Amino acid sequence: MVISQTEDEGRRNLKDIFEAVQKLKKDKAESFLFFNAMKCPKFRLNEKFRFQIFIRLEMNQETDNLTDTIYDITETCKRKNVTSYVEVNPSAMY
Repeated sequence: MVISQTEDEGRRNLKDIFEAVQKLKKDKAESFLFFNAMKCPKFRLNEKFRFQIFIRLEMNQETDNLTDTIYDITETCKRKNVTSYVEVNPSAMY
């Protein structure tokens, strides 16, 4: 999830994360069942812009390592005035 004050900042951060995870997907394609970036259904909430990347992973021996790597990518791609974080099995996806 990426949340920002401006749409441009959010898109730039989303792009950084997406491209880094895309490289990971090339190396571990068999573990990725779904991978795509999009605006959140509630694109603008509380005067902030929201974007998300959906990833569905195959449950196998690599899953925990891939999840940790995605956490690291998200942390590495942080920007000022932008919040980005990973949710595993979110209960509400809006």
